[in-house]
Amino acid sequence: MSYNRRSEFGLPSRWLELNSSAIELLFAVTVVLGSMSLFALASGDPETTAFIALTGIAVVLLGTALVRLSEHLRTNRTPLS
Repeated sequence: MSYNRRSEFGLPSRWLELNSSAIELLFAVTVVLGSMSLFALASGDPETTAFIALTGIAVVLLGTALVRLSEHLRTNRTPLS
């Protein structure tokens, strides 16, 4: 689903679109990793569950940091070539 995001000048903002896509991707990856973790737990492999959980935490933290960096660049009017 694509929303019509506009900057304060009425022009479409690439940064907002990029942030929106990144957040959607981050959510999808989180759901997939959570499903994989539950499947590994149900199969009785706790080592794999711990690895998947730690990977999920790392992905969420890295993704959140990248989205915050992107938002910082957008608010400081950094042009996206």
